[in-house]
Amino acid sequence: MKNRGRRVVGVDVCGDPRCGDMQSFTQHLSRAKAAGLGLTVHIAESIDNTTEDCLALLSRRPDRLGHATFLSDELKALFFADISQPGTECSSLSECATGTTNPRTPAGFRDPSHPLHFRFQNLKEGYFLRFVSDSAESEEAKAQMSFWADAEKFSERAAIKDIEEMIKQPCVEICLSSNLLCKNVASLDAHHIRYYLKNDHPIPICTDDALPFRTSCLGEHSLLLTQPPLGLGLSRDEAAKAARMDMDAAFSRPRD
Repeated sequence: MKNRGRRVVGVDVCGDPRCGDMQSFTQHLSRAKAAGLGLTVHIAESIDNTTEDCLALLSRRPDRLGHATFLSDELKALFFADISQPGTECSSLSECATGTTNPRTPAGFRDPSHPLHFRFQNLKEGYFLRFVSDSAESEEAKAQMSFWADAEKFSERAAIKDIEEMIKQPCVEICLSSNLLCKNVASLDAHHIRYYLKNDHPIPICTDDALPFRTSCLGEHSLLLTQPPLGLGLSRDEAAKAARMDMDAAFSRPRD
């Protein structure tokens, strides 16, 4: 469709997380990304979304996340570069996010509990073997401990670079009315938008579906300014910032 001049700027993946295997979609999502299309995935919209399914989707480097209401702290720490800041509710994240071990360093990836531990190990092993086989050093030089230390450092750096290419900071589509009416959140005061606002994470304000939820983009943005408990009570500057996030996240804008 793109080659025929159709105005296709992105794809959106959604559906019942209890049906099918998420892994069967990943190759198609990669093809969409390779074609230069924007990618949105509905993720962690309910408690039925497993960590494994979420990781499979996030590993495709989506540009936008639909809802992410129940996204685990572990995955937030791994895929969101802005987490965490002191003084917000994200201070209770696991050690992967807030402890002394940075989740994107070799020490973090060496931890068997890390979601990308095995991928890191496989990448590192491949780069290690390539370093050794491509080396022009003599057998005498290869017998030195320094050679193997260099191979270890090279393979770790290369593996981390590959993983960082995969990991990016996707924006989170916020659908206030939808989440309330579907009872995914108890109230606006408990809505996860506050988590992302306090961490300055990009959050385009969306409707989810304007007809069944009887809302509009204007109506959703008005909830930002409306005073609690009917709204969030944000300042005009904060609401304007959210509007700019909407425009910055649009697939119709030039993309890298």
